[in-house]
Amino acid sequence: MGLIADFFVATEARARSYARRGTAVDDGAPPDLREYENFTGTDLGLLWAILAGERFDGDRHDLGETWVSDDGDRWLIRFPDALTTLLADAPAKKLATAATAWAKSDDLHPDVGELGPVLDDLQRLALLAREKGWALWLAGML
Repeated sequence: MGLIADFFVATEARARSYARRGTAVDDGAPPDLREYENFTGTDLGLLWAILAGERFDGDRHDLGETWVSDDGDRWLIRFPDALTTLLADAPAKKLATAATAWAKSDDLHPDVGELGPVLDDLQRLALLAREKGWALWLAGML
């Protein structure tokens, strides 16, 4: 088992609560939580560059961290609006092409078949974020 990587849509308060406690402020896990392993901010930065048709730049495509626990074992990353928009608006063919490119650049996820469903989930969450006016988040834990 590797890093826990939970993708979800929420307000910042709910996202912070979930990342700190593993539950949201009011009713447990955020709606439409998607649970995966071994995705980091750097992985998502690579995806951002791929979807934008840009060469990866560690500064430009750095998602940063919204919150990190004192022991460093848990963290929360907010997807930038630009990445959320790219995910929401990507046609199916572009997502398939992105999965192939992402697999080639990601040592932890070299299987395109594994990344396709992740991208599908991220697109669904990006569309939900747009609909609700919330943000797309990654909560990670060692």
